[in-house]
Amino acid sequence: MDVKEKLKEVIQENLKALNNNDFTTVYKAAYNKDWYSGKVTTLLTELLLDAGINPLEYMTYVPDCWLYTSESVKKVTIPGNIKTVNFHAVSNNISLKELVLEDGIERIGIEALFRNINLTKIVIPDSVTQIDKGAFMGNYSLKEIKLPSNLTTISESLCSSCQSLVTVNIPKHVRSIGTAAFWYCPSLTSITIPKSVVEISSGAFEDSALKEIIYEGTIEDWEKIEIGEQSSVSHALKLICTNSEKQLRWW
Repeated sequence: MDVKEKLKEVIQENLKALNNNDFTTVYKAAYNKDWYSGKVTTLLTELLLDAGINPLEYMTYVPDCWLYTSESVKKVTIPGNIKTVNFHAVSNNISLKELVLEDGIERIGIEALFRNINLTKIVIPDSVTQIDKGAFMGNYSLKEIKLPSNLTTISESLCSSCQSLVTVNIPKHVRSIGTAAFWYCPSLTSITIPKSVVEISSGAFEDSALKEIIYEGTIEDWEKIEIGEQSSVSHALKLICTNSEKQLRWW
């Protein structure tokens, strides 16, 4: 049975839910038809969006593989009634160029916004307090990301392999930067790290092009940070603190 036939079956079996705008039930059924590829859920999303209906307006979370490997959808709005963006929810899409995340969202899950290769900017609302592992990994064209002010952890592989990333903020309440958080970001040459950070995990900036780190504390504060091995950072960096500058070597 091909994808269209599977979706037709889902619609026929869930007409009552559709008529009641119970899209949570419909997406569960669609995902169960083809959970390993996300093709049925994606086709359902494409059809609804094309008809001018955003099903997320009637839901509290973005389901797994809600829009996965789409070649037609150019813009997605995730409204503020959504609390959680799930695994691979909006991921691996070729056509997507604009993603709007509205205030009210609280959590962005593992690899939730992974590898949307033509997306250039992501702004995360301040209502978000948790962003999980690899959430933005592999967005090759992403140049700018604005992280929410209440974030306390930069998770593992958060922006790894974002090859065009030039600008990213580390919010002032962040205490730890995870393993490979900015691995292979060859366009990232400068980053500002707040005084709140007490841990930088191994490989956080490996294979990046960092030339300077601006640290919002003293050199004495910097030396108290627990810093893991950064073996692939094979060049000297300029560390700029509030009271001093120095050459920083991580190899």
